This record gives sequence, C-alpha cells and structure tokens, in this order.
Amino acid sequence: MTFKVLCAVLIISLAYVSEAVFFRDRFPGKTLADLAECKDKHAVTGYDLVIPSKNKYGTKHGVACAKYCLKQKLAGERKDIEKLKNIVASAFSHTRECYCLSGGTAKYTPTTLQTTGCIFKAAAPATCEPAITTLKKGTVKCSDGNKEGSTCELTCDQGYTCGEYEPHVHEVTCKNGAWSETPVEECIPKECPISYLENLEKSEGMESVTCSGGIEGMRNSWKANCKFKCADGYLPSRTDLSDSCRIRLDGAIKEGWWYYGNDPVKCIKQATPATCEPAITTLINGKVECTDSNNEGSTCTLTCDDGYTCGDATLHVHESTCTNGQWDSKPVEECIPISCPAESLELTDGVESVNCENGKSGKDTDWLSRCTFTCKDGYSFENEKKQMIRCVGDGDHSDGFGRWYGDVPKCIKEKKPEWPCIANDPCQNGAKCINVGKADGSRGYECECKVGFEGTDCDQVKASPGQWCIDALKSSSIPNKNKADFDKVAWNDGYVYFYTNKGYEFRDAENRCEEDYGELAWAGMDSLETREKIITALGQDDQQWGTAWFGLTLENGKWQYGNDFSDQFHWDSWSIKGADMTPGNVGTLTIHKGKDDNLKSSYWGRENAAYNNALCQISCSFFED
Repeated sequence: MTFKVLCAVLIISLAYVSEAVFFRDRFPGKTLADLAECKDKHAVTGYDLVIPSKNKYGTKHGVACAKYCLKQKLAGERKDIEKLKNIVASAFSHTRECYCLSGGTAKYTPTTLQTTGCIFKAAAPATCEPAITTLKKGTVKCSDGNKEGSTCELTCDQGYTCGEYEPHVHEVTCKNGAWSETPVEECIPKECPISYLENLEKSEGMESVTCSGGIEGMRNSWKANCKFKCADGYLPSRTDLSDSCRIRLDGAIKEGWWYYGNDPVKCIKQATPATCEPAITTLINGKVECTDSNNEGSTCTLTCDDGYTCGDATLHVHESTCTNGQWDSKPVEECIPISCPAESLELTDGVESVNCENGKSGKDTDWLSRCTFTCKDGYSFENEKKQMIRCVGDGDHSDGFGRWYGDVPKCIKEKKPEWPCIANDPCQNGAKCINVGKADGSRGYECECKVGFEGTDCDQVKASPGQWCIDALKSSSIPNKNKADFDKVAWNDGYVYFYTNKGYEFRDAENRCEEDYGELAWAGMDSLETREKIITALGQDDQQWGTAWFGLTLENGKWQYGNDFSDQFHWDSWSIKGADMTPGNVGTLTIHKGKDDNLKSSYWGRENAAYNNALCQISCSFFED
C-alpha cells in the first residue's frame, strides 16, 4: 500500500515538473504573472467565444487552466488559427472545468462561487536591436522603426555602393525580433578599375598619370579625372590626354568604368628629327622666335625692330621653315633702317628753318624723326595747326622707305589785320567802339562804356552803391513768394527794381507788385537816363516789344517824349500805334498819376496788349533795421 502511494506522488510530481519545463520552453524568461492577471471568486465577461479544454490538466486548478489557454493561444499564432490567436482570458469554474475565452474585451465580474478568472496581458510587440538609424554616406528609411515587421531601406549616396549587397540600396526586415540580414553600416565609393591606371603608368613612354577630383580623394573613384603626359620623344595617340571615372547615376550598377577604357592613350616613340644648320639665333636690329629651335618642321619668325625693314623680304617680318634638313629660305641677317624723302625738308619760300629730332639712328630722315618748321619774319603758317611732320612707315618696308605723316607746312606772307571795330566789334552792352593805331603798327581798339558798365569790353557791371539793398532783397523771403523775375535786380537812388508780369489789366500788374511787397515803379521814371539804366540792368530789351512806355515813343531805336521831344512828360502825349490808350481801360490817365504827378509805372506789351509786363519798385528803407 505504501508503495502505491509513493508511486502516485512520484507520478504527480513528474507531471508538474514536465508542465513547468513545457511552459518555460514556450515562454522563455516569463512567469504566469508576466502574461496574465488571475483573480479568485471572479468570473470573466465581455468575450466573444468559449473554447472548452481538451485535456485533464487544465481542470486541476485556475493556474493550470490559465497556462493551458496561453499554450492554446501560442499554438494558434504558430498555426494561424484565428479563434486560438484571439484567446484573451481563461475561466476555471466551481465545477472544476477549464474554458478558454476568445475575442471581445475581457473584464472581471465578482462572484460568490469558487471561480478563478484570468485575463491575459497584451504582449508587447517584438523589436529588433539595435535600431537602424544612420548609414555613413547614405540615408535610412524604415517603415515602422525597429518594430516587428518593419522594413528598413538603406540607400547609399550618389557615387557610393552598399558593397556585397545591392549596388546602392540594401533592405532588411525585422522578423521575430531579429533583422533578416546584417544591416550595412557604411557605404563605400564606387570605383573604376585601378588596374587601368596601373597599366598606363607602366606603359612605354608614359611619364606621369595625375588624378584629382575623385570622391574621398581616391584616384579611381567617381568624378576622378586623370591626366596623362608622355615623356620627351614620345607623342600621344590622341589629342585628349585625360580620362574620367563614370558611373550609372541611377545606381543600378555597382562598379564604374573609364570613359576611354576600351581605348587607353598610348605614347608612341618618335624618330629623331633632322636639324637645319646653322641655327637661327640672332638678327641685327630685330629678334628671332622659333617654334622648335632648328629641328625639322620648326618655323623661325624674324621680326625687324620698329623703324627697320627686312629689305627685299615682305614687310618687316621674315619667316623660314626647316624642311628636310634645309631652311626653305635664306634667313635675313640684318634689318636696314627706314627713311623718309629728304626733299620734303627743303627750305621753300617763307621757311626760315627745319629742326628735326628723335630720328631712330640720329638722321633727320629716319623713322620717327619729328621735324618742326619755322617761318621767316613777315610770314605765317598757312595752317597754324600744321607746323610739324613725322616720319612713319608706309606699309611696304621692302624698299626701305617710309612716308611723312602730315602735310608739309607752308609759310605765306602775312596780311595786315583789319581794324577791330570794323572786323568784329568787341565792345558790349551798347558801348562805342573806337579803333586805335599803335606805335608798333598793330591795330587795337578802345570801348567807351555806357553808364553803369566798365572793363576793357564794357562787359562788367559797375558795383552799385545800393548793392546791399539788392543783396537784402535776394536773400529775403520775397523772391520765394511769387514767380516774378528776381534773377536780375536794378538799384537806383534808394530803390530796387524787379520785373514781373500778370494778365492784361493795369490792376493785375499793380496787384502783382503789391503781392511782392512792392508797388508800380515811379521813382525817377521821368528821366530817360534812369529808365535806360534800370532796363539795361534788368536785362530787358525795349526794342523787342514794338509799343511804348507811358509818355514815350520809340523813335530811331531810342525812347523819347512824345510832345515834340521836349524834356518834360505829358500824360496826353502817350499813345500806342496811334490809338489813345487808357491804363487798365478803366478811366482816365489822371486816375493813375504817380507821386507828384510823375509817371507811376512803365509797361511793355505785344500786339495790342499793353499790360503784359510791369516794373515794380521797393524802397531800400524796407530792409533797414
């Protein structure tokens, strides 16, 4: 009997041990508490489907039931059985039956029965470590980080490759917590065959192979440009002495290729060239330039210095080429100087002397010689700007002659000048010009200036004693108020005068003067000299208007009183073109008489308009402190 009890205990113990090993193998490193939460006297609700247990183990107790259902869930995931994959809880009833609960949202409900409910914890998604975040010389793009099922695309930069993987793109996927392949960590430059360069360096006649521009400084990586140089005595097989490393820009091919890979440059040994003797090295009064010394095919250019010629050779340049060991033309040994005709320097009538300088070899007729002519007394140059000639080349140096640049100067007998006042009156501002004969026989002039002017040509206005008054007016705010002409201002006996215009009525002119703090001019206006002085200072020209001032008529270009040219003013003598004219057309002349019956203002007009323009005056006392 004792033996039977021991055997039963042993069998039960082995069963528990076997179950523990089985759970550990299925859920390594996990306990039931990591995978589920179990509560006694709690039922589970909210599920969609009940799956009864199929063996006795799950009916032993609540823990065993939970482990059974977890194994069923794992089996469903392996075999892709939907109802098993979706098991969310287990229930061990008071009748000692085990149920697996699938689907829905499981939750606890308290009960008085001896029931154990277990709700399974959601398994954290598997991840692959380490996460792929960077790629040297490339970029990383993952669909879902390093989570289960995420695919990472590792793309190399242009000109780089993923090595043993795809030319420039490597893809890995996170499966069951591990990457499907070891991710590439660094992209390497795409290379063109280095053997291509090494073979060229070893080839006959190749002096050097120099490469630059390749990525990461490599001589055979993408963008590398190599230049080749043949040694002396060797010539290249083509004109393009370079090659470059090319790649497919779409990255489809791992390796690059050399542009001339199928036709590498070759250095071909040349036969020793023939030479021409003697070598051309010097030229008297010139210089020598040869393309290849005196070797076969070399052309020597012999150029004469300025002012020299190669003689019977074309112009002043002579060329000779070494052909079959002989110069094809005899080289010039010395250049001869160019000269200009000496007869151009002969002393003709009226020429006193000819002085030459700067000739190339010191002679008067040499190239670059500058010859200046001098006329005798009583003679002068026909053209004052042409007193010198210069010896220059004529385009044909073969005869050794040049030409004189410029017409040969001519001296002609001088004529006595005309009297200045007759030829061109130099006097200004109405001054009288007087011819004056001088002791040396020359002819001069003097100007008799009008009042208010001075200077040799009467072109200067005498400084006015009232200049301070003129300056005060121009510096005041008055000239900025209206558009009267203040550029020219006259002064006379304590008054300054300026010119303005306003409409066609007498009142218009009068109002315009008042707007500029003045009044219509009257002071001293009964004097012809005063009128002339003021009008001249203002820059006006009476004779351009063709009408009249008040009380005056224009006779023979001068203003005069209208009553038989008397020296007094009479109002009734004023008229324009024979028609009586009343100032302003608003009344009689007496209405507008000025101070002490003097003339109040002066006017100009065109056609029948007498009041277009007026003269205004301001007393200098206006500007005194």
